[in-house]
Amino acid sequence: MATLSTKRPVSARGGVAHVCDGTALGRKRLRQVGVDAFSSQLKHIRDNVAIVSEQSGVEDIHQMRVATRRLRTMAHLLQQTPTFKAKRVARLRERLQPLAQYLGVVRDLDILLESLNAYERSVVEPTQTSSALRDELLWRREKALHHLRRALSQPATQRLLHRPKRTAKRMLSRSRSARRVLVRHVAGDALWRRYEAVLSFEEVVDGFAATEQLHALRITCKQLRYALELFSEEDDPCAKSLIETLKAVQGHLGELQDSVFAVTLLTHLRHDYPRNHLLEGFRADQETRRNALRQDFMPLWETISGSKYRQELAGLIAAL
Repeated sequence: MATLSTKRPVSARGGVAHVCDGTALGRKRLRQVGVDAFSSQLKHIRDNVAIVSEQSGVEDIHQMRVATRRLRTMAHLLQQTPTFKAKRVARLRERLQPLAQYLGVVRDLDILLESLNAYERSVVEPTQTSSALRDELLWRREKALHHLRRALSQPATQRLLHRPKRTAKRMLSRSRSARRVLVRHVAGDALWRRYEAVLSFEEVVDGFAATEQLHALRITCKQLRYALELFSEEDDPCAKSLIETLKAVQGHLGELQDSVFAVTLLTHLRHDYPRNHLLEGFRADQETRRNALRQDFMPLWETISGSKYRQELAGLIAAL
């Protein structure tokens, strides 16, 4: 007589077997997991407000930006579930949009300034015009930082961040059916749809993809990664493997986008700083880096589009 298997789903990547065990999380109420996620990210943002408002540390900006991006992406996912009020969640994302925009501008300029530092160290004879380019970038950063601080000081933003748990609970639906929704009721569809969105770039990547398309792929990978973080335990080896692969892909595409931003801005600045040898050399360096990153992406693409990744993701979903 056939018997039901009691083995937990196992997936393998690179010859290493990962036992997927998300049963406990899968049977949790979605409202509990969602509220915890919302309040945690709101708290991360709040904890950096005072620091960013008084200082302008690169790492502090980065941490606030990551928390804001993660919150807005998770909110978009939970907005589509019956557990949360769609309009209230959409309003939260809308109110955080200016904050995300200004954080992105400051972060882009921070990375560009770091790249300029590295390039200047490689130049044997720095020119007198080096300070002009640096001053321009620092001025643009200070301007973006001013807008960021104004966004943080807005009463609506302050209210959102004052009591994170209360803000999160206000977005919950009050219907009885919404209270009964478990993580496993929505996680499989949410994760697989986001993975299919990643795979939709297959024909684009197989050709010589434009940087704009690769940037869109990066955003789609980010959406899958944050969904995985929301619907998995930190110590789940399946989730760790899937997320680490996505981080590698995002990291490569992030460096590519940094170079795209650099080339675009430096090309624009050529009109204001003609015959600036440092600017021209730095622009050419970033252009070379951009092209190399674009050409070297295919091996990374294969790590997320191949059957092994699909099997591991399916194993994680089956274990919920």
